[in-house]
Amino acid sequence: MVGGGRKFNGSLTANNEASDSDGGGGSTVRANSESQDLCSSLSKRLANSSYECMICCDKVRTRHAIWHCDKCWAIFHIGCVQKWVKSSAGDQSARWRCPGCQHERAAAPSHYVCFCGASLDPEPARGNTPHSCGQICGRNRGPHCVHACPLPCHPGPCPPCAAMAPEQWCFCGRQSHQPRCGADYDPVTCIQSCDAVCGEMLGCGRHACEQSCHAGLCQPCPHEEQQQCYCGQHTRMARCGDGQAMQTFVTRVVDGNKITAEETGYYDCGTICGEELGCGIHTCERSCHPHPRAGIVHGNCPLDPAVVKACHCQKKLASELGSPRRKCTDAVPSCGQQCERRLAGCLHTCKETCHAGPCPPCEIKISATCGCGSTKFQIECHKARGSELQCEKVCSKMRVCKRHQCSVRCCPSDHTDMSGVVVPSERIAPGVTDPHQCMLICGRKLRCKNHQCGELCHRGACPPCRSATFDELACSCGRTRLYPPIACGTALPPCHFPCQRTRECGHYSLITHECHPDSTPCPSCPVLVTAQCMCGGKEMKNIPCYRSHAASCGSICNKLLPCGGHRCQRSCHRADEPCLRGQPCKQVCKKPRKACGHPCSLACHSPAMCDESKPCDALVTMTCSCERMTAQQVCGATTATVRSPGLTRIACNEVCKIAERNRRLALALDIKDRADAPLAGLVRATYTDDLLQFSRTHISWVRDIEAMASAFIGDQNRATLHFAPMKQQFRAFLHALGPFYGCRSRSMDYEPLRSACWDRTAQATIPSISLSNAARYAQVPQMICSNQIHTADDSDFDDSASHDFDLPARVVSSVADRLRRKIDYLVISDLRHGLVEAELRTEIDKLISSAPYGLRWMGEDDVEMYCTDIEARNECLIKWEAMLKSKLPRLGVAGMVRGVRVAAKQSVLPKESSSFLSLNTKRPESSAAHDAPASLPESVAGSSDDNIPEDWESLNA
Repeated sequence: MVGGGRKFNGSLTANNEASDSDGGGGSTVRANSESQDLCSSLSKRLANSSYECMICCDKVRTRHAIWHCDKCWAIFHIGCVQKWVKSSAGDQSARWRCPGCQHERAAAPSHYVCFCGASLDPEPARGNTPHSCGQICGRNRGPHCVHACPLPCHPGPCPPCAAMAPEQWCFCGRQSHQPRCGADYDPVTCIQSCDAVCGEMLGCGRHACEQSCHAGLCQPCPHEEQQQCYCGQHTRMARCGDGQAMQTFVTRVVDGNKITAEETGYYDCGTICGEELGCGIHTCERSCHPHPRAGIVHGNCPLDPAVVKACHCQKKLASELGSPRRKCTDAVPSCGQQCERRLAGCLHTCKETCHAGPCPPCEIKISATCGCGSTKFQIECHKARGSELQCEKVCSKMRVCKRHQCSVRCCPSDHTDMSGVVVPSERIAPGVTDPHQCMLICGRKLRCKNHQCGELCHRGACPPCRSATFDELACSCGRTRLYPPIACGTALPPCHFPCQRTRECGHYSLITHECHPDSTPCPSCPVLVTAQCMCGGKEMKNIPCYRSHAASCGSICNKLLPCGGHRCQRSCHRADEPCLRGQPCKQVCKKPRKACGHPCSLACHSPAMCDESKPCDALVTMTCSCERMTAQQVCGATTATVRSPGLTRIACNEVCKIAERNRRLALALDIKDRADAPLAGLVRATYTDDLLQFSRTHISWVRDIEAMASAFIGDQNRATLHFAPMKQQFRAFLHALGPFYGCRSRSMDYEPLRSACWDRTAQATIPSISLSNAARYAQVPQMICSNQIHTADDSDFDDSASHDFDLPARVVSSVADRLRRKIDYLVISDLRHGLVEAELRTEIDKLISSAPYGLRWMGEDDVEMYCTDIEARNECLIKWEAMLKSKLPRLGVAGMVRGVRVAAKQSVLPKESSSFLSLNTKRPESSAAHDAPASLPESVAGSSDDNIPEDWESLNA
């Protein structure tokens, strides 16, 4: 055993009484043999360097400096012990425990000494025990043993002393005996009783002690007797020897004669004496006391003129006041002056006139401070001495722990030094009791998570848990263990041996797992078994064992629910488990409504009838007369309003007229009918100048792209059109062209393999005029394409950042703005107050630099802006209007910018006519064919089909 010797120490400290009763025979021989065995064992193991240090588990060799415990006799390296003390105690003033026996010690080992302590840094010598000085041990073998250890310096405990102790007598001193000396010898506790009767006279003086020979004083007399008081009027039963026996003379009346006899009294009964004093007039006012014999005066009168010669305050004699006292019945005169006698408990004097009896309490008003010193009171002197003054102020300071508030009324938290200066409690020197010291128990969980801090509430971290267990800590399989002593909170390291538990199912798995605590279940059993499904309708094979109790066949339950109108839609579940699990049926009713025939969309309300007072929310598909246009509308039928069949028709629009005309033209010319092309919902729009210019430059490549796009739109099974990897400017062109085909564009992959792709949307269509044909006929008044165009988000691609045709649907102008609308000048109105022409030109030059323009003032708040370039006037003014209209109001320069024609000054175009039209604008489906789109200017909305060339369809040929 490492550091062996602790079990011998336990035997040496046991059965002390048995060793005394045996006369030091058998137990001394056993203790001597055990100590010799331990001494020889330690010496042998130190000599052959087989003893291990309990801390570092290294061998203790001859040249190593050591330290040995004088309680468990374990031996350690002195360096290991010093590290142990530093890590366990932390503070130099803290106590530490021996690693072997956990005995608390105050001083840390600092020197290497021999076993007997006589030599410092002993040198090893041949024939001597290692770490021994070789001299006689000479250690004291007991607190009362006078014989030193005769063995050479040795490890372990000294053998018990075999000499005889001095002769000792029993407690009563009648018999003597001689015990054996040793570690257990005590001249006080080794005294034995002779068992004879003590016979000592007790304190009462009348009875002797009846106990056997004993230690210490005899017990009080146990006998009881009748005792009388000093005046002889009362008696009591008390234990013999109680009270104070005193001689008294008691006068009793016997046969009409007073007889005085000497008796013994023991106590004061509390009765007033009442005997006549020497004056023969006054009586004794003392309580029961011993009486003198007959013929002796009971006592002098306290009012005897020989005693009382002056007034009450003792300032003047009675003779000086003109009324000398000659007998005790004469009144004591008063001098008429202030009493001025010192009052009890204070330094004030009595202010009353000379009076008899004690002075009244002091009623002088004094200034007294409360306990906290914040309030002063004016109070009578005698009241200030009787109680502590407290104010109503509640202390709001934090206690020393900084966790709890003081909350004490009139708290004496501040102290006063010798000079009267108030010193806050935070600056009091250590050692002075602080009123803000928190007296609550900390109670926080220690790091071991098992115990709570039992110290007073404090700041900072709690000290480590000092508890330890001396029981082994083992895992479930018992192959991983920790041996004591074990500090509290120490967790058992994980056991890497396989788990030995047997599964409840009885299956054996070839896949093993590591040992784990009982609180952690074993992994689920993966063995494949055959089990019945939960509904009991099918036998499932190859089901893991851990799922055998919840095997599901996956079939729908299909049991009739309690509502009677629906069946259970849950998959396989237990037969004893209700289908609805205690909840009402939540399936859709689906019963046909009487008003419209549509199924009821409310939750199951069986057996109640369907509530048809609410409008039907079913969607009804409406078509135009030519069945080209379709729309959906809520039915809305109720019991009060039945839906009419005529409401399922919508009016045809311009597209229907165009399709009908194309169909007739195709029949007349015997060409392929394109009336089935997706033309529904078309509005007027145009390609941008950037797209047209790019198409003229790459006309062959653009036609290939249009062929691919037409094939993609015609194939309804394809959802995405992928283009080959290309340069950035070509990808930007595809992003700008995609919205005209009703597709959403995005970029894919990374350079140099980055490409573009189109995603089909519900509004995918083929433009009625292709971009390649539009580039050839740039002066065509109108071109028609789908109004359901969605441009790609900027976050989806970044290819058009440096090109002019980025986000075409957001910067494209309408047909009327490009081809029909004419602007002669711009009107900038609502100018900033105090703005001059130079400042206005500076702001305009920041927005449109190097622009050929001029300014004419129309008034204080309006300016006309015209273009000096006659050929590009209309195009420049349209671009300037779009830029200035969005920027100048934001900069606070002007309130509004609008375009004006010279011939139409009285009817200026509306505000929307100068803004860029977004291709995302939808035309309302409910509008008639002759109604103009809400977002188009009046110049476009007012145009008719006559402005459209008759051969516009042939442009795609």
